[in-house]
Amino acid sequence: MNSKLRTNCIDIGYIIPRDNNFDLIRLFAAFQVVFLHSKGHLHIKNDYLDLFSGYFFGFFPGVPIFFIISGFLIYASLDKNKNNIKQYMKNRILRIYPALWVCIAICASLLLLADNNNEIFSSGYFYLWLIGQGSFFQFYTPDILRFWGVGTPNGSLWTITIELQFYLLLPVLYMLLNRFKSGLWIFSILFGGSIIVNWILGGMVNTNNLYVKLSAMTIFPYLYYFLIGVVLYRNWQKIQQYFLGKFFFWFVGYLMFSLFFSNRLGFDTSSHWVHTPINIVSDMILAGVVLSTAFTNIKLSHKILKGYDISYGMYIYHMLVVNVLVQYDYVGNLFFLILSWIITIILALLSWVFIEKPILKLKYI
Repeated sequence: MNSKLRTNCIDIGYIIPRDNNFDLIRLFAAFQVVFLHSKGHLHIKNDYLDLFSGYFFGFFPGVPIFFIISGFLIYASLDKNKNNIKQYMKNRILRIYPALWVCIAICASLLLLADNNNEIFSSGYFYLWLIGQGSFFQFYTPDILRFWGVGTPNGSLWTITIELQFYLLLPVLYMLLNRFKSGLWIFSILFGGSIIVNWILGGMVNTNNLYVKLSAMTIFPYLYYFLIGVVLYRNWQKIQQYFLGKFFFWFVGYLMFSLFFSNRLGFDTSSHWVHTPINIVSDMILAGVVLSTAFTNIKLSHKILKGYDISYGMYIYHMLVVNVLVQYDYVGNLFFLILSWIITIILALLSWVFIEKPILKLKYI
């Protein structure tokens, strides 16, 4: 291991360098989601943007990247706090909820302003939606709110539901892997079972079956993404040599793989649904790209972002901006697309400076 990396390790499992590019990767993943959502919902037709989204952003799906990183870093966080589960849960709550609650308050205010008939304020479903958004059911949208924007006030928040389930499941998984000889078998069953559930639901998710839709909001079809990150962390000391400084090789290899199987043979390698074994191989290589990016030119993230971790803010706010533009018919023009990005970045910066960063200081109190 590079001596510079060895002497600059953060106290997370005692093996992960403090200097890394995870913030930059999360920002990329967030912008990938922002780009595709804003371009699609604002009905932007542009040959260059179509080419970019198809041949670049299409190969690097933001949601799987988020899940893989979570598996790696959140397991590391639990490994650090294995004797203090209360601290682990406190850290997770502080990272997710304060900024989320402010976003929900702004979203609710926008809905009330757009409600010309003054119906939603007196509806019980509105308050049920507020409770769901602020707790564990971010995917829930009652019909009374379908009038606004694209029909879901903040549809991107469904992934928070999945993340929260992973946070709750992880201590149990950690115990199984570290205290029982059968832990590896249990892990393998969970990994394989998740792929099977993902494959089954992937072929049914576009139906109107309520049970299918609810099943798609559970951890089970996405668990294998997190577990890829977990495996990489648990074996990091043995395998890190294949990732440290190896971004170019993983990136080029992944692009060649994606171009061949996706563009030439027609496989959908960018979906978070497993359609063929090619999707699983693609996810494995993508994880390699993520880890090699994190540990190549390790000071790049700090040089670019200067400590501003705005990825979460961009993710939770971008659909509010898009919905406002759609609500008032500001669509079909490239100017509105760029405007949506600018406003989203400003909101994310405000969220980081005034909410997230101050709140995160409480993690160490």
